[in-house]
Amino acid sequence: MIKKVDVCPHCLRKISARSIKLVCNECTREYDVSPLKFALFRKTRCTNPHCSAKTVMSIKCNYDDCREILPSDYFGYKKIFRFAIIGASDSGKTNHLVTMIDALKKNDQMIVVQPVDNSTAIFFEEKEKMIFDFKTPAPKTTPGEAPEPFLWAVRDIQKQTNKRTPSYLMVFFDGAGEDTKNVDPKISRYISQSNTLFITFDPLSLRGISKGIPEEQIGWSSQNNGNVEAVFSNTVEYIRKMCSISANEKIDKNVAVIFTKLDLLKNYFDGKTVLKASPHLKSGGFVQYDADEVDREIREFLIEKGEGAFIKRLEANFNKDKIRFFGVSSFGNPPIGNGVLGDVEPHRVLDPVLWLFAMEGIIPIIEAEPGTILPNDPAQLLSHGT
Repeated sequence: MIKKVDVCPHCLRKISARSIKLVCNECTREYDVSPLKFALFRKTRCTNPHCSAKTVMSIKCNYDDCREILPSDYFGYKKIFRFAIIGASDSGKTNHLVTMIDALKKNDQMIVVQPVDNSTAIFFEEKEKMIFDFKTPAPKTTPGEAPEPFLWAVRDIQKQTNKRTPSYLMVFFDGAGEDTKNVDPKISRYISQSNTLFITFDPLSLRGISKGIPEEQIGWSSQNNGNVEAVFSNTVEYIRKMCSISANEKIDKNVAVIFTKLDLLKNYFDGKTVLKASPHLKSGGFVQYDADEVDREIREFLIEKGEGAFIKRLEANFNKDKIRFFGVSSFGNPPIGNGVLGDVEPHRVLDPVLWLFAMEGIIPIIEAEPGTILPNDPAQLLSHGT
């Protein structure tokens, strides 16, 4: 049955029996949906005497400015959860998403994922070829444009039986910077409907951080400059505007603050946990101690670089208990030319989404104490000089 919390993954408006239609996959004839009979839609067949279709009908959103086809099993998942990834232009959002999904697809621990629709599959296949085969970063998204949702089925292989595998639908959106002047209404809805916000920022926007980094690598990696506090001040105001949150209210969402392009900062974090291999997947859950160490190291780094006010401002706007810092490198190594990647070895790109899975109750949280030997070797470091 349709639940009150269900929304169309494309236009993010609430779904009711009156807001959808059943569509024959062969002759495209549309049928109204009765609220009392919706649970039987899987058994509904086309009544067109000239149609020989025998397949289950598709579901179509009937809002005038949407009319998108929904997955036929959209209402069959145990849970539908959403997240939005936003941040300043050129902060590495799309590259992070693509390498994150690639790592999830290659994973055989705890959960497996698969695209739910063709547009999702085609988008990531094209971007994966660019990054891994042609060694070039994914193109930037355009600020202000309404994003299309990406739909992935997440299947819990730890709890599967011979007959059933608990399955969840993960819906996420690739934002295109904090363009507050040209905002499509869909962008407002995707932020307000997201369970969790992934906020990316380019550490090269920190004042003084370029010291010790070859100038050409900085130019090849980022066109960002300026103070990161100012960048995120704009982002926070953007979220408030999109979610209609007053100045006195905190934004009550889980927030993953993702510190990108870690490959350029190896010297700053030499010997730190954030440069070690992520232990989460092979340990069978989200390792709390490891995540706490990464969070602490990045906070200390920001304070050391004179950006402590950025942390305070973040905590003044968000529930501080729901903020977590992550460090990732989509490529694992600095670029070797303008738009030219070297060896692509993503580092810790799954950490934020595994935290999301833990917050949604899909994977367990593991409390690991210092000195605990985890199944993978936590001493393995993100390589230097490669």
